[in-house]
Amino acid sequence: MLRLLAEGHLAGVVLGDARARISETWGEPTDWSAKARERAKIWCYGEIEVYFDPADTVWLIHSDRGAMSMWEGSGDARVDPWVIAPTLLTRDLERALDAMGVTHERRPGRGDPEVARVVANGALEFGFESRPEGAEPTLAYWSWSRAEP
Repeated sequence: MLRLLAEGHLAGVVLGDARARISETWGEPTDWSAKARERAKIWCYGEIEVYFDPADTVWLIHSDRGAMSMWEGSGDARVDPWVIAPTLLTRDLERALDAMGVTHERRPGRGDPEVARVVANGALEFGFESRPEGAEPTLAYWSWSRAEP
């Protein structure tokens, strides 16, 4: 995650990379959406999902909180944890981004203005889920994307 913020790549992958490059860099996916692997719109590397556009290039890399740690993938698709953890609070992420000098802003949630999103460098989004009243939202997902195809 630090390299993504500082260098613009995630374990050697950048948005716009061709499917073949993903396979060369991260190896074969552990799972994929319903179609044959070569044409699937989504490839999964553990908890990390890679979404392909109609031109067969990466437009989104995403991870929901799941049974595994947020940063685990498979093969070479591992994301350094940095501060990412399912218990991460919005304020702690913002402090870490400030300490790195990373531009970021808090935005209302998609479909739920009560849930915060923090967008760093204009393309890396961290979504925070609602908690019981009075408790701060905790990390629900992170996504790195360009405009949706």
